[in-house]
Amino acid sequence: MTLKKGKTKTSTSSSTTIPTWLEDASQEAVGKAKGIADRPYTPYDKPFVAPLSSDEQAGIDLQREQGSSYQPIFNKAEDAADSANTSWLNADQGAYMSPFADAALEPGARKLREQGTKNIRDAGSSAAMADAFGGSRATLLQTETAKNNTQAISDYYAEGFQKNYEDAYQKFNSDRENFRSMADEYRGLGKDTQDAIHTEVASLMENGALSRSLEQMGIGFDYKQFQEARDWDVSNLQPLLEVLGGVPHSSTSTGSGSDSGGGGGIGDILGLASTVVGLFGGKKAASKGIGGMIKKFGGKIFCAVAREVFGPENPEWVRFYYWKERHPIFRRAYNRWCDPVAAWMHDKPRVKALVRRWMRWVTRKR
Repeated sequence: MTLKKGKTKTSTSSSTTIPTWLEDASQEAVGKAKGIADRPYTPYDKPFVAPLSSDEQAGIDLQREQGSSYQPIFNKAEDAADSANTSWLNADQGAYMSPFADAALEPGARKLREQGTKNIRDAGSSAAMADAFGGSRATLLQTETAKNNTQAISDYYAEGFQKNYEDAYQKFNSDRENFRSMADEYRGLGKDTQDAIHTEVASLMENGALSRSLEQMGIGFDYKQFQEARDWDVSNLQPLLEVLGGVPHSSTSTGSGSDSGGGGGIGDILGLASTVVGLFGGKKAASKGIGGMIKKFGGKIFCAVAREVFGPENPEWVRFYYWKERHPIFRRAYNRWCDPVAAWMHDKPRVKALVRRWMRWVTRKR
């Protein structure tokens, strides 16, 4: 029987020893982060926006109560202007006529009638004494005298009424001028009242807005103080994580190739720092928190190619680091060539895109 020599499968292990003080500090950071994560939500029970100030409310009330108080004055101005534009033909002329015109003319008319009676009597006497034409002459003289007397009385009244009419027309024109002046005065008074109210309202609103802006500044300051007090422990955690990533320290690494096994050592500390900081600061804070460690150990341990592909602020390169540590044959080649390869692909986005797709594929594969 011929026996064939079989292949021998070997397995090796790799480990990294981290200083105790660094591991203890990392656990302390995780404990603090857990306390922050377990902390209940703290609501802000104060107002975010300042209410209307007392001056602003007073300005609003003044505008509401007296904002149209000047309108009646403008209405009077409009009525006066309408009266000023009324024509004499459309006016109430009787209102301008003197109601005592007849009584004033009556004494003069009575004197004319008395004088006419005397003239008629004298004309009859004269005709009788002359006896030239007898009774006919006396009648003619008396008739003519009476006619003249009647005409004199009629002319007297006509002149009186004409005078009354002319006086009434002058009074009407005088009233129209007065109405025009009155309309202008009412307009000016209404405008002054309107401007005074608007000026007072504007002054109240301006002073009130200044007071409210000062109160708003106080509200903003109070809210900022609340945020600082609420996030005080979070803010204090960040320097601790930066110290963990940046302080110089020594480490011991031993091992040989291995077919299987998980990540450990500095990779665990790295992932821990990235996770804790990422909880409160995002990817950028995670990358910053371990930035000092990257500067210390270089690209071989910290995946120069993966960081070039994903970007130094993207924690995905940490996942690839774990995968690399589980594949020792690939790891040895990777650690030897990672720095020059990363430098070569720096300005080659298409190459980086292909490598990025491959790294994501291998790290997600079960």
